[in-house]
Amino acid sequence: MEGTLKGMEEVLADSLLALEQGEGLEAVLARYPEQAGELKPLLEMAAWMGAARAAVEPRPGYVRASRARLIERIGQAQAVQPLSWWERLSGMFVGRRYATQLAVVALMLACLVLGSSGIAYASQGALPGDRLYPVKLGLEQVELLVNLDPVEEVRLHLHFSQNRLDEIEHLVAQGRYQDVHQAVLDYEYQIDQATRQLTSLAGQNPEQAGQLALEMGKILADHSILLNALIAAVPSEVAPEFVRAISITVVSDRTLQVIIIQTGVTPTPTLPVDGQLPTEASAPSTTPTPQLMQAPTGTPTLT
Repeated sequence: MEGTLKGMEEVLADSLLALEQGEGLEAVLARYPEQAGELKPLLEMAAWMGAARAAVEPRPGYVRASRARLIERIGQAQAVQPLSWWERLSGMFVGRRYATQLAVVALMLACLVLGSSGIAYASQGALPGDRLYPVKLGLEQVELLVNLDPVEEVRLHLHFSQNRLDEIEHLVAQGRYQDVHQAVLDYEYQIDQATRQLTSLAGQNPEQAGQLALEMGKILADHSILLNALIAAVPSEVAPEFVRAISITVVSDRTLQVIIIQTGVTPTPTLPVDGQLPTEASAPSTTPTPQLMQAPTGTPTLT
């Protein structure tokens, strides 16, 4: 985990420097295909902030207060971990890369500043293809970067996956089918990251991972119901995107079932008020069931 964080810090620093020197975003992302999913929203937000810097005027003292809150949050982990990622990051502030490394923290603090501004508030309703959408994704990524709890990280990824589904639903309602593909890719990334983090947690805290797997399984079931319903509302040429999204939930659910079996947790059945289990006749029969495509393999990369 620490090695991954350290690598990401260096990649982000190098990428910010490349952007500052005039290199294009896609060219920078092409250097780091494995980190592109995490890197893209941060770099997009950095580019957006550079273009809109004059319009962003945080209230006096907010940057200082945000920095204090960030340091306080990171400091909570110091009693458990001998060397936090903040300490590693601070230790890199020497030599010729000082300005670049400082830009990493400056970007994070700027995200915190935007977090209480009208710009951030407006970005919460942004959809893929909107000008403020990079801000929305960037703020989500900062939440992940400052989080130190693996359980909370899984829940954050699940929360962000729900955000992607909400965006897909709005795109369909507005007939913006050209932007659905990117939203599905982002959804795939969030589900993949939640599943990977949960798998890692199963080796450290099996009981907690098992309960979280049950929780995630219920969330994915709800996602699948919504995606199946949306298929009926979109043109046939867009339907494969929803089939892909459903297949993502299927693949993840298989992993969850393995975790549940290995950890030995058992779900608590929930009966209706009359105490009777629902019959087959009560199950919905109008929801179309698409033919699933081949399950995706490997870590999804956002483009």
